[in-house]
Amino acid sequence: MPEPAQLYSLVLLALSLHPQHPTTSQCESCAAAWPCDTVRLAYRLREGF
Repeated sequence: MPEPAQLYSLVLLALSLHPQHPTTSQCESCAAAWPCDTVRLAYRLREGF
């Protein structure tokens, strides 16, 4: 698989592993205020595609 496709897959994985908790508005994975740093970085990378 080409490198951009692998990177895009990792971005989607990061976004799926760090969802917003519906009642607390925090990241379910790291319990930080949502969007957490991982989600912000993944979103910026996704926008780069």
